Amino acid sequence: MSVKKGDTILVAEATLTTAEKAPVDIKWKQDKKERDAKYVETSFSRTDKPAPAVDEGRIFIQADMMEASKKLTVADQAKYTIIVDTDFEYGQKDKTGKGRFLVFHDKSSEIFQHRFLKGIVLKYGEKAGEVAKQFGFEGASGIMSDVGSLFGDELHPF
Repeated sequence: MSVKKGDTILVAEATLTTAEKAPVDIKWKQDKKERDAKYVETSFSRTDKPAPAVDEGRIFIQADMMEASKKLTVADQAKYTIIVDTDFEYGQKDKTGKGRFLVFHDKSSEIFQHRFLKGIVLKYGEKAGEVAKQFGFEGASGIMSDVGSLFGDELHPF
């Protein structure tokens, strides 16, 4: 089942620190202007599912909003535990929620979902196939040609 509003997620601090060193550059057009922003991209696990069934997914945090994202953490929990709420938007492969990923950013940015996947492919190159599986694809082959049609929607609010 895909992550949804109200779910509790844990972002491993070690993966977050590593991801901050090499953010993903996301580019898009808005109001006829070229725009871009750097995003820290890493994995999360859902902590509200009974063990051993831990659901994992991907999260993008706008790099210049890292401090704001840390204010969302839950007290008395692991260091980067967050309850998903309306501060997040999400993208997904299809209406069933397959490949759902979270985005924490300035919500006035009107970015289409496929921009995040293109950023991942450009960042990871040959390793993109491994990451593509977390977005619901079998691998990286053909992802660039399919990505616009599969993820051609704007991000969705919770």
